[in-house]
Amino acid sequence: DGALTRKVRKGPHWILMEKEYGHSKPVGTIAPSENITQARKELGGEEGAKRREKAKKRGAEKKGEENHKKAEKENPAGVPKHPGKGA
Repeated sequence: DGALTRKVRKGPHWILMEKEYGHSKPVGTIAPSENITQARKELGGEEGAKRREKAKKRGAEKKGEENHKKAEKENPAGVPKHPGKGA
């Protein structure tokens, strides 16, 4: 959960890195358990995590609908993309 990670990273923490194809990429965060439990409480516990996940899905669906409308407006169905080409 991104919100939990951001909150935990405000305190003492270590970032786990994994070597991949000549460079390192972050794969996780380690922090004292008290900091993690406190951050989880401040963010609403399991209910808060479910709420954030639900909001994330709603946002993704809305973004997808907006992109679809934009694409439809740019190229309406039934109108060829390149009139005159290939005829």
